[in-house]
Amino acid sequence: MFSLFNLVTYTILGYALLYVIVRTYTPSYVYIMTPWKDQVEGLENNSSAMTPSSLAPLVRTNTDRTADSLLVSKYRPDYESILVDLESAIENGMIKHISDSSSVISDNPTSIASLRRMEEINTMYKCIENINSAMPILDKT
Repeated sequence: MFSLFNLVTYTILGYALLYVIVRTYTPSYVYIMTPWKDQVEGLENNSSAMTPSSLAPLVRTNTDRTADSLLVSKYRPDYESILVDLESAIENGMIKHISDSSSVISDNPTSIASLRRMEEINTMYKCIENINSAMPILDKT
């Protein structure tokens, strides 16, 4: 015969067993299901060679190596000529692209083809701005 005492006893035993199972297996489930457990933030890693104090000289060395390979002091007029000629070429290409695209853009400015051509024009303009910002950098070196 099933009594209220048996119901309460089995319920308490059931909850106790459930508690033990959850407490036993939850840490392993959390460990397995944690996607960020292998991610390393910032400069923290297993290698002791990659600390900020060791990165600074490495960056300085790489910068010096690049500057030495460019020989800016020797080839400054050539670099200036490259920048000026490249800017001129992109400006001419931009004017040609605008004139070639004018009929497509004016027909339907919101179409995919029009938007793609406008993005290409904007990309050329940004490239010209980058070249113009490279000239003071060249003068600084």
